[in-house]
Amino acid sequence: MTGFAKGDRVHLKNMAGGVMFDAKGHSIRFRVVEVIEWENGGANYVLHTYDRDAQRMYGGGIGFPATTLQRAEQ
Repeated sequence: MTGFAKGDRVHLKNMAGGVMFDAKGHSIRFRVVEVIEWENGGANYVLHTYDRDAQRMYGGGIGFPATTLQRAEQ
């Protein structure tokens, strides 16, 4: 069982434990588009967002572990 499922809305945490913000100061919300499960029970999550800059940097084929994500309010 993983912490997030496909379709969940999440924030990507920054190094200080807060969440990533766009240039206007709004928190960037991502959607989990793929869950990569590992044999050891862990998982990585592929994210997508409509923020172009954030999608270029963090979206697509990069898989993030659950410790770097925070559930977003629906």
